[in-house]
Amino acid sequence: EVSRRLADACGGVLIEAPLQPAEALALVARMHVLVALRLHALIFAAATGVPPVGLAYDPKVTALHRDLEIEDPLPLNVAAGALAGAIERAWEQREALRPVLLVGTARLRARAEAAVEEAARLYAAV
Repeated sequence: EVSRRLADACGGVLIEAPLQPAEALALVARMHVLVALRLHALIFAAATGVPPVGLAYDPKVTALHRDLEIEDPLPLNVAAGALAGAIERAWEQREALRPVLLVGTARLRARAEAAVEEAARLYAAV
């Protein structure tokens, strides 16, 4: 209900149908700013250079924002004015944030790949 009201109030679009990952990435890549609660939506935004405005429902959202070296996510009980301010800042900084996000996600991808390689090495040693 809140998502629908927010989309209606700002002329946005609420997508309720489930999407395949490639469809979601393509959709997110066309956005200028993404406001999201869920981690994977925020990752998709960052991976496509779209500034994410996260709502910190879990410490992993805060960790992602810090790993990307961007503004901390907002608390779930954020006031409407603070949310609007964060969206406005992301909008105004979107061009400058794009390369920061792309470099940050490349760094996270390399870290994830190294972890997979280490896990495979450890498994092979058993």
